[in-house]
Amino acid sequence: MVVNILDKKETEFYFLYQYLRIINYNNVISGSGQPQITRKNMNSIELLMLKYVEQLKIGGFLNSFDKLIEKQSSKVEFLKQRKQGLLQKMFV
Repeated sequence: MVVNILDKKETEFYFLYQYLRIINYNNVISGSGQPQITRKNMNSIELLMLKYVEQLKIGGFLNSFDKLIEKQSSKVEFLKQRKQGLLQKMFV
């Protein structure tokens, strides 16, 4: 995907990344065989950007949640491995 950013100094890229992830692209997908999004179709999408300070706050907030999710995922994986090890010891 190509994004034309008019003012890079006024764009917080993590915020933009998250913003682009929530867009429903179904109305810009074309093609009957292999669905595709063309540049022409993408040009029809307009993004209403917040002020840079607000982008920073929201981007930071979302990033902190992503870090928490990553930590919890690591803990879950560790506990699954621990459980597997205990089960193996129990039934050997």
